[in-house]
Amino acid sequence: MGREALRVEDPRRVGRFQIVARLGEGGQGVVYLGVADGGEQAAVKVFHSSVRVGQESGIVRELTAARQVAEFCTVRILEIGLEARPPYIASEYVEGPTLQHVIENDGPRHGAGLHRLAITTITALAAIHRAGVVHRDFKPGNVLIGADGPRVIDFGIARLTGASVTTGGAAGSPAYMAPEHFKGERIGPKADVFAWGSTIAYAATGAPPFGGDTLAAIAYRILHDEPDLGALPAPLRNVVAPCLAKDPALRPTAKDVLLRLLDDKGDTTAEVAVPVPAGGPDGVTAPGKPVSRRTLLASVAGGVVVAGGGAVLAYATARREEPKPPVTSPAGRSQASATPSPSPSRVAPPPANAIELAAAMDTAVTARPVADFSFMGGFAESSAFARASGRLAYGPAGPDGPGFDIRVRGSGERVVVLGLTGYAMNHGKKAFDLYAEPGGGERPAYAEAASMVAATASVLTILELIAASRGVRRKGRTYSASISTSSAGVGLHQLFGPWNANLDATYLSYSITIDGSELPTRFELTWKVPVGGAGFYESSFVTSYGNWRSGPPITDPT
Repeated sequence: MGREALRVEDPRRVGRFQIVARLGEGGQGVVYLGVADGGEQAAVKVFHSSVRVGQESGIVRELTAARQVAEFCTVRILEIGLEARPPYIASEYVEGPTLQHVIENDGPRHGAGLHRLAITTITALAAIHRAGVVHRDFKPGNVLIGADGPRVIDFGIARLTGASVTTGGAAGSPAYMAPEHFKGERIGPKADVFAWGSTIAYAATGAPPFGGDTLAAIAYRILHDEPDLGALPAPLRNVVAPCLAKDPALRPTAKDVLLRLLDDKGDTTAEVAVPVPAGGPDGVTAPGKPVSRRTLLASVAGGVVVAGGGAVLAYATARREEPKPPVTSPAGRSQASATPSPSPSRVAPPPANAIELAAAMDTAVTARPVADFSFMGGFAESSAFARASGRLAYGPAGPDGPGFDIRVRGSGERVVVLGLTGYAMNHGKKAFDLYAEPGGGERPAYAEAASMVAATASVLTILELIAASRGVRRKGRTYSASISTSSAGVGLHQLFGPWNANLDATYLSYSITIDGSELPTRFELTWKVPVGGAGFYESSFVTSYGNWRSGPPITDPT
């Protein structure tokens, strides 16, 4: 990524990162180079203000997708700030140009270099698809050529395969988009395979196979003409051509493409020299020893073998050969707001993993964004404890993001929360900052209660925690996981930071229970702070939800 000087309107600090340069700008926002106090570099994506309301779900899907893909394929998420204004995501910074930049400046790739690029990029797509993700915007500009090999970036318009069955409109980069984008059909993994074929053709020839002029002309050629593969040589040409079939059913899967690249002559007994790093996975041949093609096929059957960058990597077996549309009730999940909760005989199977859970819950709550809640929680070894109840509105229902109308039990105090601001209704609607600054002195009990509710009972907090989790444990319709507090969203950072600034040394455990409509019914969050060698202080926050519905938003009381 090229670096540009900061502009007058650019931020100088985002989260824990000092902003030092611009890296690029896209439809969702601006990407900056950030540096943490300890020197760690990050690509900080700051979203345009237009995504604050009603688009949190797309950002959550991007986060969840990135978290579920193996790190050798994409970049690590370092910090999440969806509740900040404007929202941001800080990711691992990979030094290196995009494939687009390499081809524009150094010309097309040839020979072994081109074949290596084809193998490593299709490996990344195979891993992405195994994680249940459809990228939807795979292109030369979204492939970073790092020192350790290509990384696929920018899940800005990615959709989880379990989250949607139709496109809702074309989205992507026209020269690399599959015909189904333009026809309004379901976008699945085969659309990424089409984009991969177009990207490799571009890398070999310097031009997209369907041209790069106007949208109308490109769309017509993609729908009706054969691709121009120029000087793309055989046998790679014979692998790429089927990927560009008009009918997605006629295209191979990413895994099939990888296997053919590893054996371009189709000989299943051919030997391939496959180096493996010292201490590699059990059952993988030692460094430099030829591996039977039949052995490679057997390995891929249980998990894709990754050849490229001087190493073979293996990743875990997934449940499915290729992501499939979710099982839905006859009315479809998108009809949740217009239909009663499904009867037991029509309840869909519970989400199987973190991706499915985040997508399903986000879809359900977006359709019914208002609920009643009851809260109880507080900090261990302190007097900061509260019971409260009231009404909440998830993201799109409120003009300033998630909102709460809280009644604090015992005191009778009423507090309205919008974004990061609270309004003390019993005190002339006095506005106050929701989260205390370290060393800011004692705050009213109603302010402490409001901050605990807003940070720990928010649906957005739940989705952020799921996105930050490497996996979730499931028992029936209850899901649980544990993460470092530093991996949580900015709302929890602001709540817990004044109590213990070393968030890397503390932990969060959570459990979330959903009903048959995939709406939350109970959320329990526990913050664990180590106490020398004597265990932990555990602070618990429990919220129950009910009566999810469409309803009036929570508005500014002033």
